[in-house]
Amino acid sequence: MLDKDILIAHNKSEFDEMVKAYYVNMQGNRRTLHKTNCSRCFHSKGCAYKFITFETYDTVEEYEKTHKNDTPFVRCGNCF
Repeated sequence: MLDKDILIAHNKSEFDEMVKAYYVNMQGNRRTLHKTNCSRCFHSKGCAYKFITFETYDTVEEYEKTHKNDTPFVRCGNCF
């Protein structure tokens, strides 16, 4: 993924201000896509300090097509 797309939040309130409908946690080696505030997933209610965020699922898919040579996103089993 492109480093310029990664947002950094220093606390939960910053994360809440920046996050949109979907986000990819970029903190570890696995790039996991979550729906924001999904009731079935405790990760989606939390806070990622390094993440990429998206308005719609269509923009997620378009981003993946554009950056197909980079590490693909794994869909969270609880969110999707």
